[in-house]
Amino acid sequence: MYSPKKLKLLENSWAGVFRVHILPLLPAKQIFELYSLYHGRPTKELYTVIGAVVLQQFFDLTDPKTVKELSNGILLLNALIMMIR
Repeated sequence: MYSPKKLKLLENSWAGVFRVHILPLLPAKQIFELYSLYHGRPTKELYTVIGAVVLQQFFDLTDPKTVKELSNGILLLNALIMMIR
């Protein structure tokens, strides 16, 4: 998907630090336990949603800007991807 050079740049940016050090600390597993597998609407991918809210607050983004950045922004996407290889 990315060249080795681009992967190295991403891994050494704030996005790599977020993905490695902060994303695993988010309470997605604890929140997931509150949802029913059988009733109601399916949940969104919790790491993505919680991570997006953290990044939205960190960068002071509006809701539409957050959605746009998640759709188009390589740094925000990389920050939320657990495994890039």
